[in-house]
Amino acid sequence: MDVTGSLFWRVFNKVLEKEDAIISLAFLRDISSLQTFNYHFEDEGCKSNRIKTNFDFLEKKIKELLLEADCDALVYGLKIIEPLLSVQWLKEGRINIYQTIWDFYSKRLNISNKNSSSVSAIQLIDTLDAILYSPKNCKDDFEIFIGLLLYHLNEYPMQWTKIKGRIYSQLGPNKVKDLSEIGIRHVMLLFMALSTISFDELEKKMLVFIELLPEDKKFSSVVWNIYHAIILKYVRDGKSIENIAVLMVRMLQEASVNQKTFHLIKEFVKNLEPIILNSLNMNLHQKILFGSWLGKYLSTCYHPDLCKTLEVILLLIERCSDADSLYEWESCLKENIYVQLKQLALSHNPPEIIGIVAGKLALLYTNLTADSFNHFSNETISPTITSGFLQVILEKYPDSFMLTSQQENIIVQSWVKICFVSTENQIDLTKQVMKLDIFSADMKQSISHSDDPMEAFIKHVGLQSQRSYDHIMDLIKICDIAFNNLEKTLGLYVLKPENEAVVLNIYRYTSLLFLNCSKMIYNKNKSVTVLTKLVEVLLLPMDFMAGKRMPHSYVLTAIKNTWEVFFKAFMNVRDTNDPYIERILKYMVVKYIPYYSITESPIVSSLKTVDYASVIFEKMCISYFKYGTNETDANISKALKIIAEIINTCKSLPIFRVLVKEVLQGLFEVVIFHPLRSTAIGVIRNLTISPLFNEVTEEFKQTVLTISDKNVGLYTVNYFQLLISLAKFTPNEIRAVLDDIKIKVTKVEKLRGVGFDKILRTHLEKLENALQTNL
Repeated sequence: MDVTGSLFWRVFNKVLEKEDAIISLAFLRDISSLQTFNYHFEDEGCKSNRIKTNFDFLEKKIKELLLEADCDALVYGLKIIEPLLSVQWLKEGRINIYQTIWDFYSKRLNISNKNSSSVSAIQLIDTLDAILYSPKNCKDDFEIFIGLLLYHLNEYPMQWTKIKGRIYSQLGPNKVKDLSEIGIRHVMLLFMALSTISFDELEKKMLVFIELLPEDKKFSSVVWNIYHAIILKYVRDGKSIENIAVLMVRMLQEASVNQKTFHLIKEFVKNLEPIILNSLNMNLHQKILFGSWLGKYLSTCYHPDLCKTLEVILLLIERCSDADSLYEWESCLKENIYVQLKQLALSHNPPEIIGIVAGKLALLYTNLTADSFNHFSNETISPTITSGFLQVILEKYPDSFMLTSQQENIIVQSWVKICFVSTENQIDLTKQVMKLDIFSADMKQSISHSDDPMEAFIKHVGLQSQRSYDHIMDLIKICDIAFNNLEKTLGLYVLKPENEAVVLNIYRYTSLLFLNCSKMIYNKNKSVTVLTKLVEVLLLPMDFMAGKRMPHSYVLTAIKNTWEVFFKAFMNVRDTNDPYIERILKYMVVKYIPYYSITESPIVSSLKTVDYASVIFEKMCISYFKYGTNETDANISKALKIIAEIINTCKSLPIFRVLVKEVLQGLFEVVIFHPLRSTAIGVIRNLTISPLFNEVTEEFKQTVLTISDKNVGLYTVNYFQLLISLAKFTPNEIRAVLDDIKIKVTKVEKLRGVGFDKILRTHLEKLENALQTNL
C-alpha cells in the first residue's frame, strides 16, 4: 500500500486507534519520515511532494498523551513529534495543536522535572538559547513546547494573534499570585522566547508580570536571576535596557535598605559580570543599573562581597574606556562610583582594589586627576590603596599620561610612606616610581637593583652627602620632598598600633634615615625640620614626655631594637652649641631607662665607646643622681641598679674611668640627699672592689674632694656620714685626702667667724676614729 495515500492514513489511524499514545506517535513519525523519499529512494526532506499530513490523528494522540503522561513522558512525546511539526508538516502551519498544548500547560505551570531554585542567570540564558535554537535538546517538557511554538511562529508570524490572547487570558493577576518559582520561571522563559516575535509587546508583558508578583516572590533569588537573565539577553542582542531596567533599579533600591535582602544584591553583582562581558556595546543604558543603592550596599556589606563588587566595577570601567562609551558613562562613574571609592578608602581595612579602581578613573577623566591625587595619597588612606592607585597611574607614565611637578612630589612622598608602613619591600611600586626625573641616574640604578628599595634610597643619599658637597642642596631638596609630612602618617601607626611588623619597619627606616641623612633633614638654626617632627612623633611625643601615656609594647620593642642607631645618629649631628640635640640625648637616656630590664636595656648595650659612655653617664647622673632631681624613687633605684650592673660587668678601663668621672659624684649626692642612700652606698662599694678600681683611685679621691667643697659646711652631718661609710671600704683613699678635708673644715670655720665649730669637729673626729678602726 502506498504510504502517501489518504487510504493508508485511514487504515493506519484505525489500527493504532487504541494503541498507547507514545507508541502511536513514534509510528506516525517513522512512517512520515518515509514520505520524504522519492521513488528513487532519494531523501528530498520537507520539499518532497509525497508528504501527506495526518494532523487529526496527531492531535488525538497528543490529547491522550497530555491526559495520561508525566513530565518525562511528555519530554519523550514532544521530542517524537518535533520533526513532524518543525520540518515535515510545517508547510500546513496549523496553530490549533499549540493552542491545545498551551491549554494543558497553563494549568500545570508549577510542575517540572527540573529544580529551579539553583538556576542562575547564565543557566537561564543557556536554557533560552536551547529553546531558541535546539528545543529537542531541552530536558524540560514545557521548554520543548516553547521551542516548537516559537519555531512555528517564526514561520507563520501572522498566527501570533491567534494564540497570544489565549496565553495572556490564562495569566491573569490571580493566576500569577499562585505561581511557584517553577511557574514563574516557565512564564518568563515563554515571554523571553516570544519577545523575538513581538519585542515591544512582550517587554511590557514581562514588566507587568513581575509587578504583579507578591513581594515575597518578587524578592526571591529565582525572580532576580530571571530578571538578570532578561537584561543579559537584551545587552547581548544589542537592545537598550532603558525600559526593562527601571523596575530592577527600584528593586535594588528597596533591597539596599535591608541587610536581609543583601543576598539578592550580591547575586545581582555576580550576574553583572556576564552582563558587562556579553554586552554588544556599553551604550545600551547599562548605566541605569548603577544608582544610590550601590553606596548603601558598599558601606555595609561583608568584606568579601565588597571586594567582589569592586572587581566587577573595575571590569565595568575597562569596558567603558573606549571613546564611544567614555562620555556616556562619565556622570555615572563620577557620581555613583568615584564618590563611593573616596568614602570606602577611609574605612577600616579597606580592600586594595579601591586604589586600582580610583587610578583607572583618574586616567579616564583628567578632571578627576587632581582630586584623586590629593585624596588617595592622604596620610589617612591605607598604603595598599595608595600603592594600587600609584601603580595604575605610573603604568601609563610617561607614554600616555603626564604628571605635574606637584603630582611627582606627591608620588615620591607616597612611595616613602608606603615603604615605611608596609611589611613587604615595595619592589614593583619602586620600579614605577623610578621613572620620575627627580631621581638621578645613579640613584635609580642603586635603588632599582636593591631588595630593600627604601633602605637603598636612604643609604645612597647619605653616601652621596659624604662624598661631595657639590650636590648637597639637591640632596636636601630630595629629602625635603620625600620626607615631608612623613610624621603625620607614621603617627597614625604608632599611636594605636595593630601590626608589630609595621612598627618595627617604621623605626628601622627612621633610625637609618637619622643615621645617614641627618645633615639633610636637620638644621640647628631651624625650629622645625624633618628630624624634629619625627622625633616628636616617634621618640618623644608630648603625652609621653608629660607622663600621660606609656608607649605601646610594639613601640618599646621597636625602640629597643633601634635605640643604639638613633643615639649614634644624634651623636653624629651633635654640635658644641646645640641645646636641642643635647636635650634629645638626655631624654633618649632618661625617658627610656624605666621601660627596659637591666639585662635587656638598649642603653646599657650601647656603652661601647668612650664618647657614648660619657654622654650616657652624664645624662643619667644629671637626671637621676644630682641634688634636686624630680625623678621617682623607683626610677632612681632602677638607675642605681643599672650602674651597679655596669660596674660588675665592665672590663674596659676607659669606660670604667668615664663612669667614675661622670657618675661617682652623683652617687655621693644620692648618699647625702636621698632616702636611697643605702642603695647608693652599695653601688659605690661595688665600684671600689672592682678589679679596675686601682686604676682610678686618683679620680676617686678628686671626686671626694669635689663633693667636700660643696657639702662640708652646708650638709655637714650627711656629708660626714658619707665619708665614714667610704672609710669602711676605701680607708686608704679617704686617709689620703683627710688632711685636705681638715683644711676645708678650717676654712668653713673661718667663714663662720669661729675658731672652733663643735659640729664640724665632732664629725671630723668620728671620721678619724673610723679610719683608725679600719687600719
